[in-house]
Amino acid sequence: MKDKHVLRKYDWQYIIVDEGHRMKNAQSKFAMTLGSLYTSRNRLLLTGTPLQNSLPELWSLLNFLLPTIFESVDNFEQWFSKPFSHFTGTGESNELTDEERMLIIHRLHQVLRPFLLRRVKSSVLDQLPDKVERVLRCELSGWQKIMYRRIQEGGSLLMEGTQDDAKKTTAFTAKGLSNILMQLRKVCNHPYLFQTQGYPIDFDIVRSAGKFELLDRMLPKLHAAGHRVLMFSQMTQLMHVLEDYFNYRGFRYLRLDGSTSADEREQRMFMFNAPDSPYFIFLLSTRAGGLGLNLATADTVVIFDSDWNPAMDAQAQDRAHRIGQKNEVRVFRLITNSPIEEKILSRATEKLNMNNLVVEAGKFHAKSKESDRRAMLESLIKMENEEATEADEALVIDNDELNSIMALTPSEEKLYQQIDHDRATRERHQYGAHFNRLMHTSDVPAWLKEADAAESLKEHVDPDMLAELKRKRKDVSYRDMSEAQDYYNIVQHAMDLQTIEDRIESDEYTSFAMLERDFKLMFDNAQLYNHRDSLVYHDAAEMAKVVKSKLNAFKKPKKKKTS
Repeated sequence: MKDKHVLRKYDWQYIIVDEGHRMKNAQSKFAMTLGSLYTSRNRLLLTGTPLQNSLPELWSLLNFLLPTIFESVDNFEQWFSKPFSHFTGTGESNELTDEERMLIIHRLHQVLRPFLLRRVKSSVLDQLPDKVERVLRCELSGWQKIMYRRIQEGGSLLMEGTQDDAKKTTAFTAKGLSNILMQLRKVCNHPYLFQTQGYPIDFDIVRSAGKFELLDRMLPKLHAAGHRVLMFSQMTQLMHVLEDYFNYRGFRYLRLDGSTSADEREQRMFMFNAPDSPYFIFLLSTRAGGLGLNLATADTVVIFDSDWNPAMDAQAQDRAHRIGQKNEVRVFRLITNSPIEEKILSRATEKLNMNNLVVEAGKFHAKSKESDRRAMLESLIKMENEEATEADEALVIDNDELNSIMALTPSEEKLYQQIDHDRATRERHQYGAHFNRLMHTSDVPAWLKEADAAESLKEHVDPDMLAELKRKRKDVSYRDMSEAQDYYNIVQHAMDLQTIEDRIESDEYTSFAMLERDFKLMFDNAQLYNHRDSLVYHDAAEMAKVVKSKLNAFKKPKKKKTS
């Protein structure tokens, strides 16, 4: 990119792009520069994830390879999108039979076959141990439930304020939120993420968050059995709280995130992989730690909070499941029983199913047979239908089931049961017979009880404080996106939610198409301005699908009642 003014002068024999999924956004600078400024006789993309989110991203890769053949993304979607439209929320695939879906997907495979050669680890490394992933569900604590409800109902958040010396009481404030989805995700991870005044490092760090309570039942067992853990999180702020918990429990750990230099990355990898390394846990951010590291000395992976893009979590898991691994790798994905995390898990599953139908079922390797491809496609569609009809009870895991899932051998399971017994005895003596490990609503701090009992949240809001917060906030919202200094250098036509609301109030929209166009412009701008790996980028993509689904529902003509 930096040397494009020199390199573009040559007619290249080959252009080879490693990490080819970087070309998935046809409007990105990287894709437009390579696609339009450079000429070559041959082009090659190398990627482990040719399809991550949608068919237009796959088209973008094909458009780079053969722009004259794959010229129109609209035509590509029109031909092949219907079998997958239920993944995007339009519901059009419900109109197709399984045979019709198979026919369209088979045609897509025929189009892709000349341009796609697929090789997976299992076909090359037949001695690599298995990898088993399990979803572990837990409840929200009472503290989390109160905060979740407050954000969900009013878009505001109760936080502990400073102490009033005159009244000797703890105050609370209500903070306006610019990105509700992000705040709900933070609540599900730990309420301490909102404690700007600090927090005590004691047992409440475990009791106040469902995932921490579950983690506190897992890590001592894994440590006692000699396993080593890679733990991935999306949020560096959460990693601070996790570090406090590790120190509280005496677990030795290393940390790596986006601020870690290249030299430090390599040094910490060697420290963790060293013979007789004292480090039990390697704490990594999913984006920074998901690539370029070999951590096969660990055999357990904990995905603390899931990514909207399942490919990111899969790359993180592969830090342990790779050449050099001698043990079965177990992946534990922690999920709270909350709508936001269930939605993230559901969307990730849909994207994986879509990838399986488009890429894996095509068996794009030299030795595949037509009969094998058809059999795999049939089984995937059947499996998808079964998943859709099964009721997911989302059961919270108890100690016995957790031990059964975690243990590799009967002796390990017996060890884990003994650890549970010893812990229960110790806590009963220390806290009493009726002690709850997970904080109930009745156990939450007094200031939070007071705030939650208030009839009107607005009574306790300081307008001057909120105005100051709005001026200083760093989170990007869809209302204030255009306030960024470089926004108009990147976005040609600005659009925000306030403008859309004003146009609705003044009856400026004469058709659904006009309203849909403005929503699309707003979400496209958010994705253009923000990095594709940012949370804002993925939130905009998810919100765009919801809006499209709602508008489609309004546009469908209602059936007339027959008398």
